[in-house]
Parts: sequence; structure tokens; C-alpha cells
Amino acid sequence: MRHLTAAALLPFLIALAAPALAQTGPRRPQPAGTLPRFFIDAGVGTDVSNDAISYQVAFPLFAETGRIDTSLDPGRRFRIEVGGGMRLWKRVGIALAFVRSRADGTLESDISLPHPFRFDRRQSATGTASASQSTRDLHIQALFSLFTSDVWHVAVSGGPSVSWLDQELSADRLRIEYVFPFEAIAVSERADGRTSGRGDGGHIAVGVTRRLGRRLGLEGRLRWSRTTVALEDRDGHRVTIDTGGPHASAGIRLAF
Repeated sequence: MRHLTAAALLPFLIALAAPALAQTGPRRPQPAGTLPRFFIDAGVGTDVSNDAISYQVAFPLFAETGRIDTSLDPGRRFRIEVGGGMRLWKRVGIALAFVRSRADGTLESDISLPHPFRFDRRQSATGTASASQSTRDLHIQALFSLFTSDVWHVAVSGGPSVSWLDQELSADRLRIEYVFPFEAIAVSERADGRTSGRGDGGHIAVGVTRRLGRRLGLEGRLRWSRTTVALEDRDGHRVTIDTGGPHASAGIRLAF
């Protein structure tokens, strides 16, 4: 909550400083629609929505098949973003953005395992635990300027994305054991690992900048991204997780 409050207050703190910052030099109007020659961005943000993630692992056990169905609620992500770019020609430019995010949520697993001695007699249990998620996203952006005035600038962007994911999966957070005489399953929490992987995807975004002076601006951005990350948990099971989704951010822009 403290992070979200800081994110909400940042634009207002910058706006309070605008009169002084506006004195850094006279504004030089740009041709309509053009991008800044060079710019640097920094901001904070959060998710617009955070959908649950589901996955299933199946594995041979006692000549039958064991199954674990897991639902991950990642929780609300807090994001820190830095980046920069340059104009290539009038309305067209390129940029890079690096986004770091973290969320603390929960997972719930429905466990179904075969009996070790009795064929076709399954044991079932449910386990829940907290689960953290950390991502590092690199967005490679092609920029197109839609509108520029002395005060406002609107641009759209899109391109490929690369994500590095650290995720606590069911195998990282739950210990599953048979209870003698094998008529029940015991599920307990553990906290001694996490699973990491890398994935590729893409993104699209729209950004609006309110100029506060010759070089400084207040920026808001709405981005939708999606990457697919293949993970292998500590038991050797392969899990595929989609990261990203819609998220909003606000921050500052320095233009040169």
C-alpha cells in the first residue's frame, strides 16, 4: 500500500515543482507531431487487472498417474520503470524500457495421488500457501507520434518483449507426504526455493506527456504486454506461465 500511495503522489509532487522547472528556459515549439530528439523516462505503476494463473502437472506414480492442479493469485504488482529513446525521423522513433515488478499472492493446489498398494484408489488433499512473483521485463519499442503541441505529446508504441520470471510454484511451497497407513495425504508449507525462467512475447502502449518546461514533462502510460515463460519446478515438471497484462504507470520525462 505504501508503494501505491507513493506512485499516486509522484505526479502531484512534480506538478508542485512545475513553476520553478518551467524557468529552465523558453520553450521552443516543435514541428507538429514530431518526437523529442532524445528522451529519458522514469516512473512507477501497478496492474490494471491481475488475473489468476492456473497450471496442471501430471506424473507417473505407482503404475498410475498423479495430478496436481494449481491456481496462482499473483496479487497486485508494483512496478518500477526506466527507459529512453530517440527520434529517427519526424514522427518515428525507437526506445527501450526496463520494468521491474514484484507481487505477493497465494497459491492453492488440489492434489490427487494413487494409493501405493491398492490400484484405482486415489488419495486427495488441498494445500494453500503464500507465493511471491518477481519479473524483469525488457520492452523494445517502435514509437509513432500521434500529436505534439507546446503542452501535450501523445505517442503509441509496440514491439517485442523479453521477460525473466522468478515464481514460487506449488513444488516450492508445499510438501506432500503419505500418512501411514497410506490412507491420507499430509500437506505442509515449506519455503526453501523458487523457480526461474525466461520467455519472449510482445507489447503495445500509449503514452501521454504533459510538458512542464523546456525539458521536463509529466508522463502517463497504459501498456499491455504478454510473455510466455517455460519453467521447470524442483520435481522436474514443466510449467508454462503467461506474464504481463494491462498496467498503468506515471512518472517524469526528460527531453533533449
